[in-house]
Amino acid sequence: MANLAGRFAGILKVSVDEAKLPTLQGALEALKQTGLAVLIDTCCDGEATAIPGPRRKLELTGVDRPGIVHEVAHVVAHSGISIGELASERFVAPHSGKLMFRAEVWLEGVEDNALAELQSSIEALAHDLVVDIQWGDD
Repeated sequence: MANLAGRFAGILKVSVDEAKLPTLQGALEALKQTGLAVLIDTCCDGEATAIPGPRRKLELTGVDRPGIVHEVAHVVAHSGISIGELASERFVAPHSGKLMFRAEVWLEGVEDNALAELQSSIEALAHDLVVDIQWGDD
């Protein structure tokens, strides 16, 4: 999901019981009446296609500001690695009262030869974004 030129754009994959699919599709189609552009594509047999290579976890925590997810996604995409999952949240820091940002990003297809370059790029970005980073394995 991203804010592009002042407009929100996002792609979302949803798993739903087949019996409830028509209801979900109807509700999504109804959103078009509000001016929202909606494209519904039913696919897959319920099984995700695995991306070869190990998964790695990247955790980011820092003061919230617009563009953090976009900048991290750009660096990851440039490295040729896929983001399999991303969960983020905003919260108020207990002592300072500042609005903070935390993200847990699962990277897929992370081969050892690409990992060092990605880590270097993410660490440089973290310095610019003023966020703390942690790496982990699957």
